Amino acid sequence: MRKLVILGNGIDLNFGLHSSFKDYFESNDAPQKLKRLIELDGKENWYNLENFIMKMSSTRLDGNSTIMEHPGVYHETYYRLIPQMYLIQKSLIKYLKHEEEHVEKGCFSKNVRKYLESASSIINFNYTDITTDSYKIPRQKIYHVHGSLKEKYIILGNANENLVEGVPNYYRIFSKPYLRDILDLKRYLGKKYLHKIDIFNRFKTYDAYYYSQYKLSPYLIEPEVYQILCSMNNYYDENSKYFYDKKFDLFKGVRKEDFRRIEQILLKTQQNKDFFTGFIDYLVDNCFRPFKIKLPIKPEENNIPEYYAFPEEFDEITIIGHSLQSDKELIADLIRACINLKKINIFRFNGEEKQNLNILLKYNDLDENIVVNEIEY
Repeated sequence: MRKLVILGNGIDLNFGLHSSFKDYFESNDAPQKLKRLIELDGKENWYNLENFIMKMSSTRLDGNSTIMEHPGVYHETYYRLIPQMYLIQKSLIKYLKHEEEHVEKGCFSKNVRKYLESASSIINFNYTDITTDSYKIPRQKIYHVHGSLKEKYIILGNANENLVEGVPNYYRIFSKPYLRDILDLKRYLGKKYLHKIDIFNRFKTYDAYYYSQYKLSPYLIEPEVYQILCSMNNYYDENSKYFYDKKFDLFKGVRKEDFRRIEQILLKTQQNKDFFTGFIDYLVDNCFRPFKIKLPIKPEENNIPEYYAFPEEFDEITIIGHSLQSDKELIADLIRACINLKKINIFRFNGEEKQNLNILLKYNDLDENIVVNEIEY
């Protein structure tokens, strides 16, 4: 069995990194426009920013919330927010890079070292690498779920998917699941294809329509393609929404010929096959569905080329520095997918972590068979 570690911003704060939203908000790097926008919405934690994005992305200019009268009511609100988000991302990367460069690296906790070194996989919710670099953890087993400073690409968005599903497809650009799809494509293209910008922009348009799975995008309107995809959906009962598990791996193998058939049909209709092949390759690789996170492991722990682990293989999760106040959907889905999970270790930072975890477990009916162990730094 394997062990998984989840890293959150609390561990960066323990290193002395000024990486809280309050730190950034009060710095000279934070745009003045951001300060005027969010002053009344709270500035203590990162989930305050997420709540602000959620509020902005679901409210019409007249102040009313999501009443679906006509998609156009969102247009001005979204296009007022988009430039601000790009500005925040750029300034936040600059701010955190400066912080990371000027913080003193060191191994301040034997407990942290113990769990990081014994982990098969690490999910890092931080944009920084200060923790894993300080403890000399191999990068092959680290997954930056929301981007990183090294990639010069970070995700800021809204995690409330129930709200997102009530917003017109075209305006889902602040949905974290959608943004994770975009990030995964960016990583995929970084390894393989030319014409990256064209494919990247085409996929963003495709995914804005496609992500909900209930509606095919304009690129998949071929009747035969629609029929095959609908047929496949009847044979796949999803276990994990976000993580690549054994069930999805089996589905991908069994329906491999169907995916190739779809690929052949779509390529026949495209004039620019050289460009479109990369786009379709990515969709085939993900079964024409939102991508699922593959948990990386060290090469020596696996003899297959892709080096990833299934959630079913983990019996222990350790949470270091994550308050569980944000990304609840993702973490709850991960815990549900780890069907052999026996224990969750959670490091104590401000005393709320264990309480938040217990609430999450109870809400998802996962509290009876999992032992929760609180650990001091």
